[in-house]
Amino acid sequence: MGGKSPDATAYAVSPLQRQFRDIHVATQHFMVSPNILETVGRLFLGLPTNTAGF
Repeated sequence: MGGKSPDATAYAVSPLQRQFRDIHVATQHFMVSPNILETVGRLFLGLPTNTAGF
């Protein structure tokens, strides 16, 4: 197997695992967007926020 564990091989070929990873990456990118970071910073500092869109 070229030094790969059986689990790593299964993940590499599983379409469901690939879809899960893609969704997870998308959600993580959303959580670190500049708008979210600004809103969280304002909440922590007790400043007014524009959260009407949430």
